[in-house]
Amino acid sequence: MAHIDPTETEDPTKGAAWNFKNGHDGILHTNFDAAADNLTTVRVSYKQPQYPGVAIKGARTRLMEQAYAEIAR
Repeated sequence: MAHIDPTETEDPTKGAAWNFKNGHDGILHTNFDAAADNLTTVRVSYKQPQYPGVAIKGARTRLMEQAYAEIAR
């Protein structure tokens, strides 16, 4: 990055690091006026749970029903 880093600042009260507080312009994107996307990893990869993939009864309920069925025999 040395070939595009300015070594001099226009304002002597600010150091050279002040120029890079938001990173280098043009490295990650070239459209400087673009709006940020409203996408996240969770929003993109989320799927609605679908039956029968989601358990309708919990493990404790199933065990209790099994125990009641064995007692009833």
